[in-house]
Amino acid sequence: MQPDELDKQAAVEKTHWWFRMRRALLTNGLSSPRLENNSRILEIGAATGGNFQVCQQFGNYYALDLSSYALGVCQGKGIGNLVQHIRQEEQVW
Repeated sequence: MQPDELDKQAAVEKTHWWFRMRRALLTNGLSSPRLENNSRILEIGAATGGNFQVCQQFGNYYALDLSSYALGVCQGKGIGNLVQHIRQEEQVW
């Protein structure tokens, strides 16, 4: 995702219905399996880290994204455990 799009997402993710509903569904989904307190939760494609507050209630949150800009936004929110995935050439066999 482009930096300007990430900035737009970060600006609305607390109040926009889509993000609020997604966090509600995530809360419901993480509540039902009764995770242990030290569980690890990996969000693949974390973008701006909008799910961090929900996920940290259920375990140790790890944010993975391709974008160093996105991970910088996460870091600016105080989110630790950031992982940048580097794309590699796909091999076709």
